[in-house]
Formats: sequence, C-alpha cells, structure tokens
Amino acid sequence: MAYTVTHDIDTTQGWWKLATKVVHEAVEAYLGPVNGRPVWPLIRALDASVAQMAVVPAQDLLELGTEARLAALAEATDRDNDPPGETKEKAEV
Repeated sequence: MAYTVTHDIDTTQGWWKLATKVVHEAVEAYLGPVNGRPVWPLIRALDASVAQMAVVPAQDLLELGTEARLAALAEATDRDNDPPGETKEKAEV
C-alpha cells in the first residue's frame, strides 16, 4: 500500500510549503520539476509504484493546503488531567 499522506499529517501541498530546500531538491530529483505543485507528480509516482493499492485523500486530489488538513496535532494543556465532567472553574467554586 502506498499513500501520499495519512489522516494525522498535513496535506501534500501543505507539507511541500513547509519543506526545506533540500527536501524540494530530493523530490524533484526523483519526480522531475514540480513547479511548486508536487501533488499530481506524487500521485503519478504512487500509481507507477509496485504497491498493490494507492490511497490519496480528497484534499490531495484537490491540491488543498494545510487549511484542509484532516486532523490537527493535539496540544497538551493543564486541563487534560481534569476529572471527567469537571473543570478547574467548577472545582474552585
């Protein structure tokens, strides 16, 4: 199985926007010039791979950026340890 991205990371276009010059050069050495739009060249590479199945999220098919990411990374807060149904505001009252 091959895939462009998974549910818990950025879209391909969002990843590309944040990737370093070294990463851009490595990708373009493999795929050829992508002109700032790596999604379809990567999809074609998946299709040409030996993988029996390729998975491409709709966000990538539409070449959407980070704003279309499926899931954001969780952020730890001091509220993560509150008992279920109770918040610090309730506990202080």
